[in-house]
Amino acid sequence: MNSFSILLIFLTLSTCSVDFAFSKCHLKELDFCQASVVMLLQNQETPKTEADIDHYCEVLNNAQECVANFTSKCATSLQQELIEFFGSGGINTVKEFCTSGSQLRNNYIANIDCLAEARREANSCLKDLQVAIEEVVSVDQQNRLSVGCCAFNRFQNCTFSIVKSRCGSQVVDLGRKVMTIVTSRIPEAICTSFDAKSDLCVNILPKTGQVPRGNKSPSLIAKIFATFLGN
Repeated sequence: MNSFSILLIFLTLSTCSVDFAFSKCHLKELDFCQASVVMLLQNQETPKTEADIDHYCEVLNNAQECVANFTSKCATSLQQELIEFFGSGGINTVKEFCTSGSQLRNNYIANIDCLAEARREANSCLKDLQVAIEEVVSVDQQNRLSVGCCAFNRFQNCTFSIVKSRCGSQVVDLGRKVMTIVTSRIPEAICTSFDAKSDLCVNILPKTGQVPRGNKSPSLIAKIFATFLGN
């Protein structure tokens, strides 16, 4: 699991009135774990060759080891169980993606050109998600789960709509699988009942197309998310 997955889990559980503060440590300690991943995401295009993927996997695996050390040192037993439960899907996907000759990796390489185009086009989807994350930490506790899940499901709908138009419907499932490297099991475990097109989500979410505050946001979670996106 990477440090971004931990942040998503932290954010999601905080919306569910779960005490998920790391009393022994500070979330800023995850900055060290995320540093190499941030540089990779900001400075490298979508990995297209076996060598690119191997380098990408090396960075991901190092980040996973760093995060594992963080949770072992800083999290309570209950927190560790929750992190393991939500993060297991992402860990398994990373293992498959980073195994040369695996079906997931071969499918990814076969569709890499259109996926790279879709990733660039989906930046607008990501900015809308960023604005919503900045919003979710400022709303009432009772509304945080709704905002968080509606925002994430809207992001998925937006992203996979682009993948479908660029690559075809047969590649959407591949896109969902690759996305679990970042999101782990959070969507399937918590957010399935929140339809992004429902009146609830439409009314509670910030409008699309807004400019995120980025590092100017008062929220630590939002600032770290902004760091991943380079703004």
